[in-house]
Amino acid sequence: MPLVFTQFSKACSSLFSLLFPRFCKGCGRRLTKGEAHVCVECVRRLTREYAKDWTTNNRIARYYELRQLQKMGAFARYRRDSIAARIVQQLKYHNHPELGEWMGRWAYMELADTGLFDGIDVIVPIPLTRRRLRHRGYNQSELIALGISKETGIPVNINVLRRTTYRKPQARTDINKRFDIEKIKGIFALDTGAASLPPDTHILLVDDVMTTGATMHAAMIPLQELQHVKFSTFAWAWTGVRA
Repeated sequence: MPLVFTQFSKACSSLFSLLFPRFCKGCGRRLTKGEAHVCVECVRRLTREYAKDWTTNNRIARYYELRQLQKMGAFARYRRDSIAARIVQQLKYHNHPELGEWMGRWAYMELADTGLFDGIDVIVPIPLTRRRLRHRGYNQSELIALGISKETGIPVNINVLRRTTYRKPQARTDINKRFDIEKIKGIFALDTGAASLPPDTHILLVDDVMTTGATMHAAMIPLQELQHVKFSTFAWAWTGVRA
C-alpha cells in the first residue's frame, strides 16, 4: 500500500508540474525538479558582494557620524537587468511574496560565517506606509527578514519603526538627485515597540535594495534617539555606489 501511494503521489506531482510549470525568477527558464524559485545557473551567476568587512566598506564610510552604527552588510550587487534586479523586481512588483523568505534564507546561508549576523538581538525590516502595504499586500523587506529569522532564531519586530511618508522609489530616480539629508528626515519615526527594547539591544535593519543609502539613513535617524541601542544594516542587494 505505501509503495502504491508513493507512486501515485509522484504521478500527481509530475502531472501538476506539467500543467503548472514553474519558471526561474532570474532568467525565466523552466525550473527542474529540486530547483526552487531560481535555477542553479542563476544562483551560480548572481554577483555577490565581495567585500565581507562589514565595519569598513563603501556603505558604512558615509555614516561615520552615526556612533551607534556597527556594521553594514549586503548579499548581492544590484545592476539594471542583472539577476539580482530581476529577482527583486519579481518580489516587489510581480506578486511573488514566496520569494522573500527564500531570499533571506539564501543570504544567511551564504553569509553565516562572515560575522554579519553575530550579536544581533532583533531584526527590524524597513517599513512601508500603510497605503503602500495595502496596495502590495506585503512588505518585501519583512519577508526577507523572516527568512533570516527562521535560519538564526533572531526575532523580527515590526513595531520599532513606522513609515510616515512615501517617497519615490530610489531605483527609478536620477542617482545624483537622491541623497538629500534634509529631505529624508521625518520619513520614519519610532513606533510603539521602540520604548520596550532592553538596554544595549543590537538591531539589524533589513531592506531589499540599497542604492545611495538614503532610505536606510532615514530609518537610522529616529533610532539615534534610542541612546541605549546600537544598530547594523543589511540589504539583500546594493548598487555598489561609492561613498
